[in-house]
Amino acid sequence: MHTLLQLLGKEIVREQSRNPGKREFMVNSEDVCDVLEDSDGTKRVLGISLNIDEIGWFLIHEHAFKKMGNLRFLTIFTNTYMLDKKVHLPDSFDHLPPKLKLLCWEGYPMKSLPSNFCPERLVKLKMKNSKLEKLWEGSRNLTCLKEVNMWGSENLKEIPDLSRATNLEKLYLNYRLSWVKNPSSMQNFSNLTKVETLPTPINHETTKGLPVAEFSMDNLKFEKLVEGIQPLMCMGTMLPASLKVLFLSDISNMVELPFSIQNLNNLTDMKIIRCMDLEFLPAGINLVSLERLNLNGCSRLKTFPDISRNISSLYLEETAIEEVPPWTENFSKLKYLLMQGCSKLEYVYLNVSKLKHLELVNFSHCGALTGTDLNGYPSGIIALEGEVTDTELQASSSNPDNEVPKVEFSFINCFKLDEEAVLQQLSYEKLILSGEEMPLYFTHRTKGTSMAFPLVQTPPFFRFRVCAAAVFNSKPTSGTIRVFTKTVLSH
Repeated sequence: MHTLLQLLGKEIVREQSRNPGKREFMVNSEDVCDVLEDSDGTKRVLGISLNIDEIGWFLIHEHAFKKMGNLRFLTIFTNTYMLDKKVHLPDSFDHLPPKLKLLCWEGYPMKSLPSNFCPERLVKLKMKNSKLEKLWEGSRNLTCLKEVNMWGSENLKEIPDLSRATNLEKLYLNYRLSWVKNPSSMQNFSNLTKVETLPTPINHETTKGLPVAEFSMDNLKFEKLVEGIQPLMCMGTMLPASLKVLFLSDISNMVELPFSIQNLNNLTDMKIIRCMDLEFLPAGINLVSLERLNLNGCSRLKTFPDISRNISSLYLEETAIEEVPPWTENFSKLKYLLMQGCSKLEYVYLNVSKLKHLELVNFSHCGALTGTDLNGYPSGIIALEGEVTDTELQASSSNPDNEVPKVEFSFINCFKLDEEAVLQQLSYEKLILSGEEMPLYFTHRTKGTSMAFPLVQTPPFFRFRVCAAAVFNSKPTSGTIRVFTKTVLSH
């Protein structure tokens, strides 16, 4: 229906005039190029949409927009990001319509917008991957402006004075942006919900107090993050309390996070990955809104994180954590605990009976792991299904009254682990181990795809454990073993 409506709209507009420059909207790429090359537009034009992917090289006339005084929407875009310098402007180009509400021009080829451009009616300004070095001079009345997106504009040297953009909600900036020229221009953004910078020097005084919802930094030289101050030491006060997402990656020389991070009580997602110098996290704080914590690749981090009791997802792969402590039973909402490749992990305490929402636990490729304490997991078994990625052993369990959580455990390539001890501790919905033979207590054995055996107990109250072993001549990229059970009653 959506496509049909689009086609209907295009046909209605096409019937307005044989001359594309006299239609209200132009979306046909060939028509748009003809009008802009010949400066054949009129005041009737309200919107232009040009897909760069559909055109070849062309030069926009220096006066292309002068006759289109009512133009509200101008979109020049690509779906492939292969700009290839297709759209060219003459050096004498000096006019954009004053009534523009949407200006989206990917790959804009000039260093600045026309000097006489009036941005007062702009609602969205999206100039991704442009050659812009600056936008406009001086303070403008930008109360309509809700979004500025300069993503990929690597030549941008300064942002304009946005102190009067009081309704700004989203600001996307990156690369070598300097905030120095307007250090106070961002203090009045009462509606700002998202700020992204990648990888941009951040001025503490500039962002202080902003109610942003997202903040990201990638591949920064930590010591240069903010000149003259210890950058992440003041991060808790530098970043606003309304922050919901914090993403840091590949930051060198960041040894610890500050205790002041406890102020981020609206934070739901914290992703700090491949920060290989990170050794310490604040202890004893509780970020009440934090649901997902990702510290993958922080290879010097030794202590298990204790910064929120409302965590549902913990990603701690390839860290130096040595132990999963007993107090993890307080993480009552925990669903996922992933610690693959933790080469120094030696022991796991995990009271599964208190972790009612737990679904997936993975300690695969933890070569130093010698023991586990998985106390309190209820027993009872009937059905199973699982995945195999190597020579693995798998067991499964559940309970007729569905009281047993369906948790998958994985201990692949934990060669120091006493697997028999793990098997004896509790009953599993799914357990994946590396192994070469069946445990001895599986008394009914066969090779092939099916097996029949008598039940000692009478349904509906019965239980049994099933194990399936798969042997591969070479390591598979993926694989699945499905084990189904069927009970036949004889009369």
